[in-house]
Amino acid sequence: MTTNPTVGCDHEGGPHDACPAAVTSPSFLPGRSPVRAVPDLPVTALGDDRDARTHELFQARDDASDSATLHCAVSDLVELHLPLARSIANRYRTQHGDHADLVQVAYLGLVKAVLRFRADVGAPFVSFAVPTITGEVRRHFRDHAWDIRPPRNLQELRPDVDRASQELTQELGRTPSVGQIAERLGIAVRDVTNTQRAVSTGLNMHSLEALTDSAPSLSLRETIGAPDHELELVTERLSLRPLVAALPERDRSILVLRFAEGYTQRQIASELHLSQTQVCRLLTRILHDLREQLEDPVLDGQA
Repeated sequence: MTTNPTVGCDHEGGPHDACPAAVTSPSFLPGRSPVRAVPDLPVTALGDDRDARTHELFQARDDASDSATLHCAVSDLVELHLPLARSIANRYRTQHGDHADLVQVAYLGLVKAVLRFRADVGAPFVSFAVPTITGEVRRHFRDHAWDIRPPRNLQELRPDVDRASQELTQELGRTPSVGQIAERLGIAVRDVTNTQRAVSTGLNMHSLEALTDSAPSLSLRETIGAPDHELELVTERLSLRPLVAALPERDRSILVLRFAEGYTQRQIASELHLSQTQVCRLLTRILHDLREQLEDPVLDGQA
């Protein structure tokens, strides 16, 4: 097989000397200088000869007689179509996550598209590259971007909902309603609502150990409430309050010392100058009387 000498590497040091490495890096190919910065423009804006150049490079890839020629042709193809990969990555851009990682994933998808494309089929390379890169980016979101993974249909709707929301915001000069987004996409309002809810919860999780904005020394874990079993006693306490208030002072003192202060019967006896036996009998009588009054339906109705 012969190699077109005009196609492949054009770096200093010979046509192929700079490209001996395998294609493994999504951002640039090892053994070559990093790819040049190219504006994020549609591929169609790169020049009228883009399609012809792409055809020449794929011809060089297929006719390559050595690995250096193959690697250089593939590298030039990747570099030529980097704006396409960045454009697709930008479509999936979100405030959650690292956009640089997303661009690298899109570059990797471009490399795979260049390696897998069959020039003899007749279809344009772009028509093959776009779904290949898009699939790579979507798999990245499905596998790595979600803290709580929603159903796959909601994951795939997210970029469409975001894009429609941005377009309508520019057209209307305000945030569009869920109904307007659904109408633009031709889907149910419920699907838009579920997608937005999935994004707000699944892509924006916070650690329980993260500090709060209102109190920098307080973590989120410390602000989470716990079941208050004392609430179950509210009704009984409200019913008991007037009954305790109506007791003689000595009886109230015994209840306070025993149940509020935690005194033992011996300590209560010493405090009130009574015998322990007297305290035991008094406490038993007081509790019996209160229990009867709480169970009396007439008193319950009056309470």
